[in-house]
Amino acid sequence: CLATGPAAGVFKPGNHGSTFGGNPLACAAALTTLAVIEEEGLLKRAAFLDQSAAQASHLLKAGIRAIAYFEPDRLSALESELGPVAVEDVMDELGSQLRNQLQPGDLAGRVSARGFAVLVERGNARDLDAWLSRVLQRVSEHVFHSGEHRSVTISCSAGATTCNAQGDVLAAPLESSVRACRSAAAAGGNRLLRPEPVADKPE
Repeated sequence: CLATGPAAGVFKPGNHGSTFGGNPLACAAALTTLAVIEEEGLLKRAAFLDQSAAQASHLLKAGIRAIAYFEPDRLSALESELGPVAVEDVMDELGSQLRNQLQPGDLAGRVSARGFAVLVERGNARDLDAWLSRVLQRVSEHVFHSGEHRSVTISCSAGATTCNAQGDVLAAPLESSVRACRSAAAAGGNRLLRPEPVADKPE
């Protein structure tokens, strides 16, 4: 009920729309918003950042902390060839491959429809680069299985940003790693790019 008493007779059909009335524009906006949330993996990204913030709340006594982001190269072409369902099978298997490469204390999660993020702590930058390169090599050597018993090989690119940030500030290194990964893919793929560390924001 929008109004009672004398005010109830003021409104005629078509004079007023309810916030929850489901008009076409509101429905289109809502569907687009939900599509962006799903396609960009915003809920998964938020969950990963929450878990990462808890894990990264302690200060490092030694070594470095970094957020790495992995994404298959030429994923759009693969989707055109295999279809979205088969590509999802490949992405699930890629996630398993990444989890097999984790070291104790690493935290991994799918943060978008296209890629995975990993929070890692390593002894130094050389150790980090060696681990990232090893992951890319093993992914490129692996045979992935998709729908209808098809087998494919893929390559990945990776971006990794070192950080000493805590809490919500971890979102900035993640975004930096995503950009670096996509730049590596644009440069030919199957490679690693590590931008400069993201500075902590003052509280």
